[in-house]
Amino acid sequence: MATVSCSRRLALAVCTLTLVVSAGCAGSAAKTPTVASVSFEPRAELHVGDSGPLQFLMHVVTATASVPAGSVLLIANNGEVDHRIQAGTTFDTGTLHPGDETTVVLTEGELTLRDVPTGREVQLTVTPRS
Repeated sequence: MATVSCSRRLALAVCTLTLVVSAGCAGSAAKTPTVASVSFEPRAELHVGDSGPLQFLMHVVTATASVPAGSVLLIANNGEVDHRIQAGTTFDTGTLHPGDETTVVLTEGELTLRDVPTGREVQLTVTPRS
């Protein structure tokens, strides 16, 4: 009889311990890491046509073509032929077919954006973020 009683007490202790541990965890929620929110809303746009100068559409009017570092630039091919925009070693859009667009996040510096097929260029100043 003593062994049955001892086995029952052991089983009862294990069940109680399991319930206590389960109850302690029930109220806690797993913490999810937070990620900084990023806005891909363009600060400026470069519309590339088949002729004429390359022109920026600035979403915030400035005296010169300038945006703060971290700004998003939308580049759109509004022409009827392929275009490719390079800014030195900063970025290269690859081939943009008619109607294609892409976005680029800019780092600070003086950029010369060049349409490779036509050789047309435009300057953009990317200022330090304030």
